[in-house]
Amino acid sequence: MTSLTLLSLTVLLTVFASVACATQPLGSICATDSACASGLYCLGQSGIKKCMPGQKLGSKCGPDPWWNCQPGLHCLGETDRKCVPGKPMGMECRADPWWSCQPGLYCLGSNGTKRCVPGKPVGMECAADPWWSCQPPLHCLGQDGKKKCVPGKPAGMPCAADPWWTCRPGLHCLGQNGVKKCAPGKNVGMECGPDPWWSCKPGLTCVSGKCYKQVGKGMPCAARDVACATGLKCAGKVDKQYCVVPKKKGMACGWDPYWTCEDGLSCESNVCV
Repeated sequence: MTSLTLLSLTVLLTVFASVACATQPLGSICATDSACASGLYCLGQSGIKKCMPGQKLGSKCGPDPWWNCQPGLHCLGETDRKCVPGKPMGMECRADPWWSCQPGLYCLGSNGTKRCVPGKPVGMECAADPWWSCQPPLHCLGQDGKKKCVPGKPAGMPCAADPWWTCRPGLHCLGQNGVKKCAPGKNVGMECGPDPWWSCKPGLTCVSGKCYKQVGKGMPCAARDVACATGLKCAGKVDKQYCVVPKKKGMACGWDPYWTCEDGLSCESNVCV
């Protein structure tokens, strides 16, 4: 091999080595951290990654490569997002960025007992316990003992007791059997009717076109926003009225203020006729 050939090989190897070791400057497109110059990281979403210094611990962050966090940190928080390590599985959590869960985990459970957990996927059984809570945006719906993680029916959709036919939180399955739909329901004192959109909220009853609190036998009923349950009647003195079972035709009445007759009957000579 001639000296000229050796010189050529040396030059080529030097060029290849310099190219192989070359690193990309700030803002250059990249695929891995090793492609970036010292102090820079390959940040951003696939296809638009760039060599960036990365936001440090506690700094504000976002999806843009210029606002991505340094490796080992995550951009967390509901509104005021910051670069933080994130809480691992099983740790307590809350909305604050410093208390947010690591990616892939959700802050689930009732207030005061929320923890970072993977969450139950659609169709799985669920409960109030954080480890049995559903992944957002699913809801734990259905009757006790048969609750499942489901999307929930939106307003206006047909509904039933089955978890897959249960309404989303804030809505109620209202109306007559066969035509029940998810609706917000009317509050106490509001006008009401048999249509689902005019039905009262659960626990209320529609009497003479208005929603009232429904109370049972022996319960006070003098308040203006109260009505006795079906089959009962409000009777007694003005200041001491209670829900009672009304007397049927032929039964004694009138001897006691609570001995009142059924609707459609009258008390004559202390007998319901």
